[in-house]
Amino acid sequence: MIQEAKKLIAFLFQRSGKNTLDENEIYMTLSYELGWLTPAEAKQFIRRGLERGLLSETDDGYAPTYDVSAVDIPLGFEVDGSIVQPGDEDLVSVIADVLASKDTSEEDVRRRVRKRAETEHVIPQVAALLIAHEQGVDVQPYLQRASRAVKDI
Repeated sequence: MIQEAKKLIAFLFQRSGKNTLDENEIYMTLSYELGWLTPAEAKQFIRRGLERGLLSETDDGYAPTYDVSAVDIPLGFEVDGSIVQPGDEDLVSVIADVLASKDTSEEDVRRRVRKRAETEHVIPQVAALLIAHEQGVDVQPYLQRASRAVKDI
């Protein structure tokens, strides 16, 4: 689902030709102009984009955290409300995907998470957060999920 979200963000920014979009531009485009999502789903998409590290908040609105011009948007690209439904993606997968976009492979990230979890005697979600923090990723959006993972033990 993260790849689909990346395509949608790239689509929005490529379509607008802008480097930043404010919340209204995103949700109005997705809900009223294109009719792909309800306004609530569009706002939830923005929030999940921030949580997944695909969007960052700026003074002017929101900006993608990756090069959207490098994303190929297929002809006839379209999404629906399922893009904002909680999936089975765990925190390790989300962070591995974020770190994989920073010049490393997802397999390497997962290997490092497993090793860190074993050596530090922590759960994989915490190990992923530690590694992400060390790589300069803002882990604030992931702390609540990590807290839930710890409570679920």
